[in-house]
Amino acid sequence: MAVPVHVVIPTHTTRHLHRTLLGYAHQAVPATSITVSCDTDDPRIGTLLEQVVAETGTPLTQVYRARHPEARRSQTRNNGIRSLLGRGLAEEDRLLIVDGDCIPAADLIARHAEHASRGEFVIGNYIPLDERTTSGIPSDAGMHAYLEANVAAEQLARLDRIHRKARRHQVLRRFHLTKAHKPKIVGSNTSFRAGSLLAINGFDEEYMEWGYEDDDLGKRLHRSGARSVIAVREARIYHQWHPTSARAAWQSGSVAERFHSRLPTRCERGIENPVPQHELRERSLS
Repeated sequence: MAVPVHVVIPTHTTRHLHRTLLGYAHQAVPATSITVSCDTDDPRIGTLLEQVVAETGTPLTQVYRARHPEARRSQTRNNGIRSLLGRGLAEEDRLLIVDGDCIPAADLIARHAEHASRGEFVIGNYIPLDERTTSGIPSDAGMHAYLEANVAAEQLARLDRIHRKARRHQVLRRFHLTKAHKPKIVGSNTSFRAGSLLAINGFDEEYMEWGYEDDDLGKRLHRSGARSVIAVREARIYHQWHPTSARAAWQSGSVAERFHSRLPTRCERGIENPVPQHELRERSLS
């Protein structure tokens, strides 16, 4: 691997996490490290991580704290990054931020690594799986063959459309003819040069619950001069189906107002100067 790639997986549940972790254990090119950052101290997650380490021999680091009343996605991601900084993260290393319910394609790490020299952040995307396909995924090394065999032509066509649209936004950005956050990052599958993310203080922890935190990060990265690389066609993950609860209307209200206001490129509450939280704990599993 030309550059170290550290995977950060934020989660608050064990749902689908087992198969997600197996997907990273069976990569063609392994990750330099895998950090599972938990927005809860649910002991079931820790037990699951121990199981994965026993099954695969893949070392994992767990970062966790007690749950707050509100979901803290940005802070949970930053907690994983702060842990890596304490373990010697270098500015030229890559941070791959993913989601706990998404299985990586077998070559995901390799794809992000090979594009790293072209820009400060590499944007991938996902293939949504239906309930039937999700229920049939094997929990072993055969999962990647199963997933590739169950990709429909229309799903590949969707990725192609998204890829072309993102490339178009890249061109429009040169002439200041696109929105501030486009090309749009995908919080479940984007890798970053660590130094570029640190320069803008990471994810803005004043975004809580759900909505706009990824667009805010993209806006600040673009504003900082960081170069995007579009790898939607090549860097794929598979989003496992699960029922979802109705979300609050995030297009309006205080979160939307925050996103549309003029805020500094380097957020105030991020990797440095985090929003106060419960005591953070960490353990290495190998």
